[in-house]
Amino acid sequence: MMYSGFNTISGACAGALNISKPAPEGALVAAMEGLIRGDPIPRKEIGPLLVEQRRVADEFRVVERSITELHGMLGAKNVDPADRIEMEAGITSRTDELMRLGKRMLELDAAVTVASLRPA
Repeated sequence: MMYSGFNTISGACAGALNISKPAPEGALVAAMEGLIRGDPIPRKEIGPLLVEQRRVADEFRVVERSITELHGMLGAKNVDPADRIEMEAGITSRTDELMRLGKRMLELDAAVTVASLRPA
């Protein structure tokens, strides 16, 4: 659940129930009770989720390709030691980014699945 003054929530919380600030007295407690009881969260439009899903997947492929290219360059003969260190650091940082994007892809997959199953 998000309690925010923003109308559009993106990122990891994009699929969360959004209570706008300032909420009427008791709104937060009522929303939390509903979540605990398992009441369905109001359906969000699936379109923005699909757009974000595509954007993250495209970014994932770009990072994955750059890691593959760095591995290829590391395999070349006569790589300068300083360049090798820089390439290895690049692989490490891009791998961290790849893991973050992979996690986001899983979150979006789940959000799209949930959004598609909720009644309108």
